[in-house]
Amino acid sequence: NGRQRALLQWLVPGQQTSVSEFIERLGEGLTDRQARRDLSELELIGLVERFGKGRATRYQRTELE
Repeated sequence: NGRQRALLQWLVPGQQTSVSEFIERLGEGLTDRQARRDLSELELIGLVERFGKGRATRYQRTELE
């Protein structure tokens, strides 16, 4: 979706973000649940990698395009 594409343009490979940063930067009207779903979908296809658990979870952009 558009939010996911914007995130991939914003993050360079190796750069990390959190759910709250994703919402703050790209999510006008975006709920926490939808932001997590967007990031999980990107993780599922290998475009981001998840590190940590709970509030400390970070998502790092992978080298895949």
